Amino acid sequence: MKRKGLYIPPNFFNKLDDRGKLLCRVAECTKQTRLPYRYFCCRSHAKEFARWHFLHCTWIGVRLAIFKRDDYTCQKCGKSWDKAKIIKLTKRNIRFLNFADVLDVKGTDLECDHIQPVVQLVEHLRRVKRTSNETPTNLSNNLSFTKERLLSYNNLRTLCSKCHSNITVNFTVTRHYENKMRSSAETAKAMIKYYTIGKDNKTGPKLK
Repeated sequence: MKRKGLYIPPNFFNKLDDRGKLLCRVAECTKQTRLPYRYFCCRSHAKEFARWHFLHCTWIGVRLAIFKRDDYTCQKCGKSWDKAKIIKLTKRNIRFLNFADVLDVKGTDLECDHIQPVVQLVEHLRRVKRTSNETPTNLSNNLSFTKERLLSYNNLRTLCSKCHSNITVNFTVTRHYENKMRSSAETAKAMIKYYTIGKDNKTGPKLK
């Protein structure tokens, strides 16, 4: 899954009252929407939601928020970038600072890493769906899963490119050998069961 594809559309947060009228998208607000703001009750709530949505529901905004939270420092080796230097490296920082009070890290080697890898989170979702007899759906339709797991601040950290690469390689190698061992064990169990059933029924293949 491409990280840039991690996005929750604003429509996911639409709310309706008992009469089916649209309510303001801001979580704590219970007022009805009013013109000229189609999904909000006032200008300030429209701005508040736009900033919140950027920092919590888009991969670009989430990763920039994680970098700020971790003070632009690798959580593995401690490598850090001076904020003044980061500002000079990109022209987009004025826009990001004015809108969401975060810095763009273009020009640095800082990367945002999922502590529990995305592949494990996705596999967990599919196992849950199988056990609950739900029909598997495209991951883009599981917006609540994306919000609670893939874009969760608790499962993200700042790493430099070197540390991120080392962690990814180690995880890939470990996963490869675990899958290989699991496959061998399952094959051995299947063979034992097959020959045991055949021997009991005296109709299966005979061992030479």
